[in-house]
Amino acid sequence: MTTVNLIIPGSIWPEVADLDYILHEARFDGLIKIFNKAHVSSYSLNYSDFMYNSCFVDHNLSLAANYAVQLNLDKNKNYLLVEPTNLRPDRDRLLIAESDILQLNEEEANHLIRGLNEHFNPDEVHFYLIDEHKWLVELPYKVDRLSSYPLIDIIGSNIDDYLPAGENYLLVHRLLNEVQMLLHSHPINQERQQDGLMQINSIWLWDKNYKQLPREIQQIARFDTLDGLLANTNASTHNKAILIDSVYFALCYRDSFAWVNNMNKIVAKIIDPALKLLQQGKIAKLNLWIPMITCTRCVSLSRISLYKFWKKADYKSILSRWENQNEL
Repeated sequence: MTTVNLIIPGSIWPEVADLDYILHEARFDGLIKIFNKAHVSSYSLNYSDFMYNSCFVDHNLSLAANYAVQLNLDKNKNYLLVEPTNLRPDRDRLLIAESDILQLNEEEANHLIRGLNEHFNPDEVHFYLIDEHKWLVELPYKVDRLSSYPLIDIIGSNIDDYLPAGENYLLVHRLLNEVQMLLHSHPINQERQQDGLMQINSIWLWDKNYKQLPREIQQIARFDTLDGLLANTNASTHNKAILIDSVYFALCYRDSFAWVNNMNKIVAKIIDPALKLLQQGKIAKLNLWIPMITCTRCVSLSRISLYKFWKKADYKSILSRWENQNEL
């Protein structure tokens, strides 16, 4: 019998103290029922592991080195991934945005890369285009023991908390600072300002190594409804999952109105129907996978767990308990 796996990044609001204010329009009954009665476990996975897992052709190479191979570059040199971004001041913080929000086109990306190469090539630093929102940089120093965060994992966060650390980190920070200065008065940004587009005022440098996903979620697809998933899932197969990311960016940018609105849609169209199938015995198990910055929580519910009649806490109480148990 089929196990349904739903990957829903952004489905846990991280600031429990905000919930009294933002939950007035929430219709989370099905989700609350699952959270009340399910078993919660933790995995050393981030959203980026779900997003980039299929990009690792060679599991022994880092993601940046894998892209280097795709570009016919020497895989034994030193590479980091580059994402153009916008840093927004917020009091004493700098908040980082995802690359896609820039609406950068390939012509602009190539223009920026040419300018960066003209400046940095004498220092043996070379930039390459993967696509308009993702570039590669070749460096003259080692970075294989540098710790860094993929941009998708830290959108809307203060970059001071996530700057690259470890091997040659000062050189990486210096590169970031130099690029920021070059972008400040770049003609592309002057044109974008006239067109009312967001400024490209920084880049983000990162890399990651391959992580094996649990068997249940090794095949990830996107469907608009639960029926779409079930129609594409063989009853004898337990490793297909549906990825639903419609609340993730609202959570990252702390847009509580959009977050509640989109969560209500997910609960009504996906979670409630899945819960009903579990209650009817048409599926054996329901897993909610919730990627977060530090880890991924798996909330697992079987049919027998539905009979825990004493489990009746509300959404805020559940998250407060998880927070106290270091489960958030």
